[in-house]
Amino acid sequence: MMVTGIPVHEEITKTRTFKHPGNRNILIAGGSSGLGNIMDFYNDLKDARHFHYFVLCGKNQKLYEEIKGWELQHVTPIPYISSRTEMNELYERVDAIVTKPGGITVSEALRKNLPIFVHSALPGQEEVNLRYLTERNLVQELKADQSLESQLQAVLQDADKMSTLYNAIAAYHKEIEAQTPEELLAVVNWILGEKQTIGLHA
Repeated sequence: MMVTGIPVHEEITKTRTFKHPGNRNILIAGGSSGLGNIMDFYNDLKDARHFHYFVLCGKNQKLYEEIKGWELQHVTPIPYISSRTEMNELYERVDAIVTKPGGITVSEALRKNLPIFVHSALPGQEEVNLRYLTERNLVQELKADQSLESQLQAVLQDADKMSTLYNAIAAYHKEIEAQTPEELLAVVNWILGEKQTIGLHA
C-alpha cells in the first residue's frame, strides 16, 4: 500500500512566494457552487475589524451580487475561478481558509500550508474527512455559537497553536509517498509492470 493523498495539480505550488505582514486575509470557501450559508456569517463579517475576507462564490452569481451589495470594504466576493494559476495566487494572498472538509480544497490548502477552519460538513464523506482531519490536528472546527472572527484570532494569533498546526501539516506531508505527477506516474507504471510480470508467469 502506498499513501498518495488526493493528487493536487502542480500549478498549486507548494512554496509560497507572496509576502505580507501579519495574519490579515481570510478566504471563505464552500465548494464549486459557492457557499450557500454565507448569511450565517453576515453579522460577524459586517462588524469585523481584524481581517479582510475574500469570499469564493463559485458559480453562484446571486451570492456574488448579494455580497457585493453589502458594500463592505473588508469583504471581497470572488466569482468562479477556472484557472489553477489564479487559484494558486489567491491561496498565496490569504493567511487561512474557512471551508467545508471537501477533499480537493483541503488537499490544496494543506499543500499551501494554510491553516484550515471548518464551518460545516455534509453527512457522509465530509463527516469522515472531518473526523480524520481533526484527529490529526490538521483543521480547526468552528463553533456555531461563537464569533467567527474571535475563533480565527484565538488560533492565528496564538504562537503555540500555530506551531502545533504547522507541525501537524509537516507530519502529514511526510506521510505522502508520491507528491508530484512524475512520482504518481512512476507508481502507476510500477503497478502495471508488476501486473504484466504476474501475467507472464501465470
